[in-house]
Amino acid sequence: MAKKHGYNRQRGVRKAKGLGPSKHDLAARMIFLAVKLGVLTKGPCAVCGTTEEIQGHHTDYTKPLEVTWLCRLHHFHAHGQLLDQTQ
Repeated sequence: MAKKHGYNRQRGVRKAKGLGPSKHDLAARMIFLAVKLGVLTKGPCAVCGTTEEIQGHHTDYTKPLEVTWLCRLHHFHAHGQLLDQTQ
């Protein structure tokens, strides 16, 4: 079985402790459903303008439908998850 890292591991810990979904999980689900139902439309990346691998970035999880659309690379940058910040 693959070893769980980071976010997926945290979800497993929350579930094992009998806790509900995190604010992040709830916000992500709301965005997914809003896009699926046509309430929201994914836009291009706010940084580079690409339309590939677009993700919603929340600056405030208490406002789940307020997102900035970012490509995967710039979403990682926004969370500081890239080691090489020169790209």
